[in-house]
Amino acid sequence: MGKCVLIIHQNAGIRNLIADMFVDTGGHVTAIEEVARGLVVAASNRFDLIIVDRSFVCRNGESLPDWLKKSGVEAPVITAAPEDAWIGGGQMMELSVAQDM
Repeated sequence: MGKCVLIIHQNAGIRNLIADMFVDTGGHVTAIEEVARGLVVAASNRFDLIIVDRSFVCRNGESLPDWLKKSGVEAPVITAAPEDAWIGGGQMMELSVAQDM
């Protein structure tokens, strides 16, 4: 059985690209645009990996990966954000792994 991945990203193109990569390898993907809904889903379900928009922050200014870890989410969290080349029609995307994995 494939891994369960949660994607919380405001950019539909990035969200869909990442989702397609995991679905193509047999993974199960939950893709969400809104950060508030994503937090609820992440906290109430088990995922093997969570990929979030690096620009998302919680109401208290805390980063989304930090909030997820403090909330007891055990899945590894990766942040993703488009680089200038992506916005300009290129295809580069930066991914970084949350430091406290």
